[in-house]
Amino acid sequence: MIRLSDYLKETFGTKLYRLSLQSGCSCPNRDGRLGTGGCTFCSAGGSGEFAAPLLPVRDQIALAKEKVDGKFPKRIAPQDRRYIAYFQSYTNTYGNPVRLEALYRDTISLPEIAVRRLKEAGLTVIVHIIFSLPGESREDMLETVRYLSQMQPRPDGIKIQMLQILKGTQLAREYETDPFPLLSMDQYCSLTAQALAMLPEDMVVHRMTGDPPRRLLIAPAWCTDKKRVLNTINAELRRRGIT
Repeated sequence: MIRLSDYLKETFGTKLYRLSLQSGCSCPNRDGRLGTGGCTFCSAGGSGEFAAPLLPVRDQIALAKEKVDGKFPKRIAPQDRRYIAYFQSYTNTYGNPVRLEALYRDTISLPEIAVRRLKEAGLTVIVHIIFSLPGESREDMLETVRYLSQMQPRPDGIKIQMLQILKGTQLAREYETDPFPLLSMDQYCSLTAQALAMLPEDMVVHRMTGDPPRRLLIAPAWCTDKKRVLNTINAELRRRGIT
C-alpha cells in the first residue's frame, strides 16, 4: 500500500494539490437516455460541489489555485507549485469530442498542471469503491477489494469511501421511506483498515474517506469529520502493524 501523497512526491519530486474543475458535461445516467435519472447516490451537482464554477477552464484553474495555494509549504515559491487538474462533476467524457479535446488540451497546456502526457498514452487506472451499499455484507465489501487486488492486469490505484446519503438523490428518497443500516464510524474505519491490508504493496491509495458537503448530507453524520475518520483509520492501521 502506498499513500497518494507519498507517491506523488516520489514521482514528481514535489507536493501536488488537486484542482477541482467542471467540464460542463452531463451524464448518460442522468439526462434520460438510459432512463435512470442518475445514479442513486449522486447529488444534483454530479458530486462536484467543491468544483470551481463553470467558467472558461483557465479561469476555473485560477480560482481553484487560490483555494489550495495556502496549503503549500511556504518554502515552495508560487512559480514552483504543481497541481492535478481534476474534472470532478458528472461524466467528463460525455459530450462533443471536439469540444472535450479542446478543453483538455487547453488544460494540460498549462505548465503548472502535473501530468502532460499520461505515461506516453498508457493510461493509469484508478478504481473507486463505496462501502455500505444497501444489502451488502462486510464480506461482500471485502470480496470487492479481494477481487480488485487479484485481477490481472490490476488497477494502479484505489479510492475508498463510505456511502453518503445526500439530499435530492433517489437514494435519499429510498432511505427516508425505508431506512437501511449504515456503517458506524468505528465499523467503517475497521473495515477500511482491513481492506487496505489486502491491497498489493504497489497499489496507490488515493482516498480513504469521502468529504461530503454538509448542507446536503443526510447520513451518516460522522462523514463530515474527515480528520477524525482519517486519524481513526491510521490508528487502526498502526494497531495492525500496517504503515
